[in-house]
Amino acid sequence: MTSISDLLSKRPRGELPTEQRQCDLHGPYTSIHWRPDDPDRWTPCQPCVREQEAQRHRDELTKNTEDVRLQTQQRLEDAGIPTKFRDMTFKTYESSTAGQVNALRECRWYAEHWSEVRAAGRCLVLVGGPGTGKTHLAVAIANYLLNLGKSVHYTSVSRAMRRIKESWNPNSGEVESEVIDAYVQPELLILDEVGVQYGSDTEKDLLFSLVNDRYAEGKPTVLVSNLEADKLRDYLGDRILDRLRESGGKAIRFDWISHRKGKAL
Repeated sequence: MTSISDLLSKRPRGELPTEQRQCDLHGPYTSIHWRPDDPDRWTPCQPCVREQEAQRHRDELTKNTEDVRLQTQQRLEDAGIPTKFRDMTFKTYESSTAGQVNALRECRWYAEHWSEVRAAGRCLVLVGGPGTGKTHLAVAIANYLLNLGKSVHYTSVSRAMRRIKESWNPNSGEVESEVIDAYVQPELLILDEVGVQYGSDTEKDLLFSLVNDRYAEGKPTVLVSNLEADKLRDYLGDRILDRLRESGGKAIRFDWISHRKGKAL
């Protein structure tokens, strides 16, 4: 922005014609004819210029903020996180018992030490009854890593199995290997609702293929299940458990009362 003082400093005052003009907003001001060869080149009201510049700056900030919001929304959509889960963060997790505090601490550590976790391919299993906050903390991990620019994908096991089975149809547009690869590619995969329906041997084999391919790539996987620990062990089998245990993989038990119990419908 060129100010009157800038113009006056470039030439002797006598060489710059001036005249008094009136601004409807700010009253009288001195205008300088700074381009004698152009009759229209008179300086405008300087307070108006500053206000216009400030408004352009505010508009740019608003645009940038909206761009960031849209980019964040797109990242969440690409990550497969459902709309109702997108505000789940570590800060919004309620931790009033020792077990909840420990679960929050362990999941926050997992996210905040991602470089170490990623290098080791360390997996995590969140197990416990419905409504105890497992999905909340799993998505909090996802949101934390997405904000760091890491690639994350969230899906339920049933959705993943359905997508794999649909690929068997010749008209599906993708083959099974492409679907499996789509789940192997992200740095972190979160598999929710593990064991909601007791799967067939085929589904268990597909789940093993998915976990095993990620294991082979050294990529961490987070499993979330409502099953009790013993039943989850029966459901997953020794092959998957062996993969999850390696490199310091942990299981966190959510063994407290559901947050949703007692809430009005």
